[in-house]
Amino acid sequence: MPRGSLDFTGAAADSGECVYVPALGGALVPTIETYGPEGDTGTQITWTAYDCEPTPVHQLESLQESQIERDLAELVREATAAFETLDVQPWAGSTARAEVDSRVRDHDWGLPPGLPGRAHRILVLAGSIASAVDVALAESPAVHGHDDGARHALLLRLQAGADRALAQATTSCALSLGGLRPAR
Repeated sequence: MPRGSLDFTGAAADSGECVYVPALGGALVPTIETYGPEGDTGTQITWTAYDCEPTPVHQLESLQESQIERDLAELVREATAAFETLDVQPWAGSTARAEVDSRVRDHDWGLPPGLPGRAHRILVLAGSIASAVDVALAESPAVHGHDDGARHALLLRLQAGADRALAQATTSCALSLGGLRPAR
């Protein structure tokens, strides 16, 4: 989350999302409301603009898709090895695996044409990981023992890594689409 006022960070945390322009330092936070009588409802999205600190140029220029992809792959390898040491059975007897497969297979990623190939791969992979982790966290039983707690912590770490890769790859794509860096 970019640095900004308490009003901004509070609104973004309450909303669970924001749109941030790293090079300029502006952010938009959506408020989503349903309106209309039962049976004839619509959705209204109101965007509120906030000032926040821009990301230093050197940080934007240092984003390399190859490093983002390596970091995400390493996180997946480490998480996989750690999951294998736990005495838990994720999704045993549940429909969660089918839900993850459906989300990933049928997901409309909504990505624009012209994205750099590697960044596109990272976005799809990180989005798939995030979808799987979301389902796993929703299915996660109450923490009863050490392994359940460790599983939950690993899922949260994986979620944070996928979110970081999504943000970095999105920023890299935006820079490329905006002509601020050559498409790779």
